[in-house]
Amino acid sequence: MILEPIKDTKYCSGCNKVKPISEFHRRRRNKDGLVYTCKICRQNETLKYRLKYRDLINKRKRESYHRDKYKNRHKRHAYYLRNKEHFLSKSEIQRYGRNRQNILERDGFKCQICGSNKKLAIHHVDGKGTTVPTAERNNNLENLMTVCSLCHIRLHIGKGQLNGQ
Repeated sequence: MILEPIKDTKYCSGCNKVKPISEFHRRRRNKDGLVYTCKICRQNETLKYRLKYRDLINKRKRESYHRDKYKNRHKRHAYYLRNKEHFLSKSEIQRYGRNRQNILERDGFKCQICGSNKKLAIHHVDGKGTTVPTAERNNNLENLMTVCSLCHIRLHIGKGQLNGQ
């Protein structure tokens, strides 16, 4: 026996219960503007479908990614370019505690090992840089030095020399 719903309730055809309309998703094309099953029943249906067709869903996701990867890369890059200052300032704060520009100026915009002024990076002398959690990083001015990318790599593989040593 189906009960006639009251104004603020609706019958769920999934669990066969009368529930408040807040338990239903909206759907404009339906007569009452709501879907036929409650949110919980709909969630269960979706979960069952995804489990049943997992391989097919994953295959379509892979195909979609490979088909659209250049288009999506272009969108991501455009977003980055529109918000570049935000991304750069956020990463510099996390990496060097707002000291990057001060270190570059202090060191004369030159590598402290070879003297190059190309592809400069900031090196954490004590090794507590991006490899440790943000709270544990030592971003004191005395612990940071300007190096070029080649010397930075050499420092991290143990072949670098500090201050001409």
